[in-house]
Amino acid sequence: MAKKKAASKKTGKEVSSQGIILVYKADSQTATVLKEWLAGLADHVGAPVTVTLDMALKAFAEARGYKPMPRRRVR
Repeated sequence: MAKKKAASKKTGKEVSSQGIILVYKADSQTATVLKEWLAGLADHVGAPVTVTLDMALKAFAEARGYKPMPRRRVR
């Protein structure tokens, strides 16, 4: 006899365990253009915007001989 699946404990109101560490602000004339450019870059790379930014920061640090970025915690 197959076991019954356990009921999910998710209520749809969970708060992400990730915190905001940076807010990028641009002037109103370029904010939309910059946001569209970043989304386009992420699409071109084939990754979400946050991963694209991680990739860029990692490359930037490496190019300047700075210590490696800490690993992201994956759930």
